[in-house]
Amino acid sequence: MSIHAAVTVIIALTLSRPALAVDVFLNNTKVTGSVKQLAMPKVDVRFDDLGNVYIDAPGYLVEVAAPPPPPTPSGKYYLVVNVPAPGHYAIEVNANGKVVASIPAGSQNYFAELSDKLQTGANGILFTFLPVVDAPAVQETDAIDILVGRGEQTPDGTLTITRVLGTLKRKTGTRLAEAQTVNFELTP
Repeated sequence: MSIHAAVTVIIALTLSRPALAVDVFLNNTKVTGSVKQLAMPKVDVRFDDLGNVYIDAPGYLVEVAAPPPPPTPSGKYYLVVNVPAPGHYAIEVNANGKVVASIPAGSQNYFAELSDKLQTGANGILFTFLPVVDAPAVQETDAIDILVGRGEQTPDGTLTITRVLGTLKRKTGTRLAEAQTVNFELTP
C-alpha cells in the first residue's frame, strides 16, 4: 500500500465515524497500550468493523507477560474466635474468596493463621453463621467474639495479637443463617 493510499484510508476512516476506543492486536494477541515506540517493516495492517487494529507481523513473536503478583503483607495474621456458649452455630470462614475454616458448632475457642490468604490492599473476611436446628437455650448476653489481627505465636502456642485489624460480635440465638464481613486494608 502506498503512503498516499494509506493516508486516504486513514482520512476516510476518521471522517466516516466518530472516534472510538479501539484495541490493537499483534499476531492475534491483544497488545492495546503495551506496545510503544516500535517500528515493524513488512507487516499487514487491517481494521475490523469496530475500528480495532490487527497487525499481522510474520517473524515477530508476541508474548503476554503475566502481571506481577501483588506484594505480600509483612508479618503474620490470625483469626481468633471465642464462643462462650457453643453449640448454636457452625461458622464458615473465607478470606478474599479462599476457604479458611469450617468451625464446628461445638467449638468454644478457635484460631487460625490467615497470612497466606491475605493480600496487600483491601481484604475481606466473610463469616457465615449456620444455626444448629436443636441448639440449647441461650441467654441474651451470649455472643460470639471474633478478632482478626496481626500477631506472633510463641513455640509453646501462646498467641499475642499486636494490632487489631477488625472485630465482630454475633449474638447467639438467631435461627437464621447470616453472613457478615470484616474488611480492612494492609500495606506491604
